[in-house]
Amino acid sequence: MLSAFGDESADEKEQYVFAVGGVVAQRGEWDELKLAWDERNQGFPTFHAANCESAREEYKGLDVGACKELYADLVRLLAEAKGLLGFASAVSLPDYRKAFPELPMDLPYFLCFSRVLNHFTEVSFLSVPQEVAEVTFDHSRHEYNATELCRLIAEDSEWRFFGHFDGDVRFSCRKNSSELQVADLIAREGMKHLYNQIGPDKRGTRRSINALADTKRFKFEFMQHVALSGLKSKADALHSENTDYRGWLEMRGLVDNLSNRLKYLWVLRHEGFTP
Repeated sequence: MLSAFGDESADEKEQYVFAVGGVVAQRGEWDELKLAWDERNQGFPTFHAANCESAREEYKGLDVGACKELYADLVRLLAEAKGLLGFASAVSLPDYRKAFPELPMDLPYFLCFSRVLNHFTEVSFLSVPQEVAEVTFDHSRHEYNATELCRLIAEDSEWRFFGHFDGDVRFSCRKNSSELQVADLIAREGMKHLYNQIGPDKRGTRRSINALADTKRFKFEFMQHVALSGLKSKADALHSENTDYRGWLEMRGLVDNLSNRLKYLWVLRHEGFTP
């Protein structure tokens, strides 16, 4: 059994970027990392990536340099932990609003979550011997969307990785979980990279994301105009006359609308986006 942990990240006002990220590993590898992670965090508040880097909120009053050094050391721990595989998916919210002005703003979570979950289960599928992934996410206002997605996937026997996800998503508190703190860092790295490209203050690539990506065990993808407009075109071309899609709707008691077309294309058929 593989254990996977995920979290979300966004810019302060959720104007530019939303991301979901996570890490998957064997339980023994998590236990080994947890010892080093907790030891390095001694003397500091419960790790929170955004606040640690800026020495705010629970880190307020602490030496800014010490907080930045802590963040860098934790990135180094992850880069050196050979058994961990990480992934983050980030979406440009301005491009999302242009492509889907009629849809609610909870769909970016759905899209990013589905990509991360797909990565977790792909790792399980490709493991030798093959594994099953159990998935835990930090508590979030999006829990209903995550649960709905997992239900859809668990019911889809045609999904390539069917049987390599245990069919449920658990929710826990970052305060009590070093693993969720790790996921928080990975999600933030994906979010910050895209934010530095499209936000109001353009910046170069962070050394932290380079250190992770250079290991080839941590991957990051970014959904911008081309990917989102391509997904919109495929959704517009999908009609309820499509036999497979119509059967999918009828089986679940759903109606044909843009939101359900996206779920069918993206979540179950993994179409519409090229990294």
